[in-house]
Amino acid sequence: MPDTVLIARPALASAATGHFGAPGTGVTLAALPEDRLWQALARPGTDPAPMLAYGAGRCPLRSIGPGQWLIVGVGTGTLAEAQAALAPTFALSDQTHGRMRVSLSGPRAADLLAKGTAVNLALLPEGGAAQTLFGHIGITLARTGPEAFELAVLRGFALSLWDELILLGREYGIEARA
Repeated sequence: MPDTVLIARPALASAATGHFGAPGTGVTLAALPEDRLWQALARPGTDPAPMLAYGAGRCPLRSIGPGQWLIVGVGTGTLAEAQAALAPTFALSDQTHGRMRVSLSGPRAADLLAKGTAVNLALLPEGGAAQTLFGHIGITLARTGPEAFELAVLRGFALSLWDELILLGREYGIEARA
């Protein structure tokens, strides 16, 4: 019986890229590096500050519910080191293999997101996050800047989300970079 060979392939390897729709660029869609994405659980009301060292970037820690966070970006230490340092207060689970992230930015990014999600983006602060749907696809939506958002999605739905964002963003002029 032949051995099965698994080949690592980026989730958006076959994604459409380039400029789509109206002239100008009202929205930029970009694939983010497939780096650290850990989920942390604790009792509601627990201070998440000890987890900050394990993420990186503008908003390394995303609150996604009572006692639930996503840690994103490559910070210090390995998962095993973080689990040892944060136990028993926090339980960590590596979601890197199963999810990927894309960024959506530009003056019309919020308008594009409003087409597919019920989240009131005017009330989502920088650093804030929400578990929601974009159309029929489950995402974790985070605001990373005044006109910048990050969407974390299951790898199996990444290409569908990408294509949907391009389709809905044509009205504003969308630049897609995988």
